Amino acid sequence: LHRVDRRQRQMCIRDSNTVLIDGKQQHYHNGEEGTNESKSSAKIIRSGQRPGFSWWVSDATVAYKWYNPELNSVTRTVIVFPQAPCFVVLDKVMKASGPVALSAFWHVENKDGQGAAHVSGNTFEIHRPQARMFAYLNGSSSVTTQRKKYEVPKDLADHPYRYIESKLDRAVQNPLHLMAGFPLRPTDVQPEVTMEQDGDTWTITLNKACLLYTSPSPRDRQKS
Repeated sequence: LHRVDRRQRQMCIRDSNTVLIDGKQQHYHNGEEGTNESKSSAKIIRSGQRPGFSWWVSDATVAYKWYNPELNSVTRTVIVFPQAPCFVVLDKVMKASGPVALSAFWHVENKDGQGAAHVSGNTFEIHRPQARMFAYLNGSSSVTTQRKKYEVPKDLADHPYRYIESKLDRAVQNPLHLMAGFPLRPTDVQPEVTMEQDGDTWTITLNKACLLYTSPSPRDRQKS
């Protein structure tokens, strides 16, 4: 049997761009049941292309429902605007009843010790020697960010795992968490970004140019 070291499990969690639902991660076991270390799975359920952007939706309900059987849907939608350039990540959780606490982890590549992160309110930056990524966050409630690191044992890695946790400041019913990310050169100026909600429609404004996202209708939500 293959047993997954608890330390390796903690590293996998923090070395991924993922979400926590009510403080719980995807299903993961230590290998006692065999070489398959997890019952988690996710799949692309929709994708498409439109003038100016591409998008896809992945469904990870099975991965989280193991710990929370009341979940109806856990999806991540990614929309890429190559001309901006910008990408938007939307994490949505649907539950039969009751509020849900939703947070997200954003991995900082630091295997060579040259990764860094900075947070400020509902924004963060990830730094590499030749590139940066600026992120602006919003959602069903206010979003806070926190810079974190996991001290990896020296027999597993040479440098600490760095990551950022962004989370809604309170539990809400059927939460939505949005992140708009912008690739930058080291000397580029941060873009001016705003996000505004009007019913089911979110408008993201980048340097006075609008990117629009409309939430799915209740019928579509049931499908996802």
